[in-house]
Amino acid sequence: MVGAKHNVPYHVTAKEGVVFDKELAEQFEAPNRLIVEAGEEIVIE
Repeated sequence: MVGAKHNVPYHVTAKEGVVFDKELAEQFEAPNRLIVEAGEEIVIE
């Protein structure tokens, strides 16, 4: 809908106090999904 080059699931938490849940992020289905681990840095060009 937005036409983003990259789709980064960020606000996915399983419980209070958890900032990122990889299992929930993997359930996010979108073209060009890019899962970034907590603390990982990326360069998007």
